[in-house]
Amino acid sequence: MNQFLLKNECKELHIFPHIIEFGLKKINTIQFDSLKKECSRFLRIYYVIDGRFDWMIQDQHYILYPGDVAVVLPGQCFGGQKDLLDIGTISWMHLELEQLEQNGKIAIGKWSRLSESETRTIGRILLLNNSPVLSKLKEAGTLFQNIHNEFTNQEIGYCTRINQLVDELFILIARQ
Repeated sequence: MNQFLLKNECKELHIFPHIIEFGLKKINTIQFDSLKKECSRFLRIYYVIDGRFDWMIQDQHYILYPGDVAVVLPGQCFGGQKDLLDIGTISWMHLELEQLEQNGKIAIGKWSRLSESETRTIGRILLLNNSPVLSKLKEAGTLFQNIHNEFTNQEIGYCTRINQLVDELFILIARQ
């Protein structure tokens, strides 16, 4: 498996200003301070492909296994339990939201094709969800893989397809 990382300053993301970072990483060795706790400025979505990850989200300890998804909202604190990335493989995406308020009002952005009522419902679900970890959500892995493939191949229509896949990821998370 190839490592893959796109950050907002790279040319591949210039047409996706809402995607701050997209990555796929296999961690073979433990590196201290590789995942220090910090408050998130973005919506972060992580998918565990293999391994076991001990993470802290909002001062709560979570153990994630293959097929699990972690959703970290803007303003929430997140990091490794011991400030490190455990051995395993993860895929992730950091997204800039135009708006996320405590009352559930969310504005994903003009790139999304979700209706205002759909985004409002998704916003409420994200804020009311008691657990930021969704177990055994293998469909999310398929969506992450498809987004990775679209970035890699860049065939005609890939911009639209990536945005559709991100919308599908929002819908999938909201349904859980």
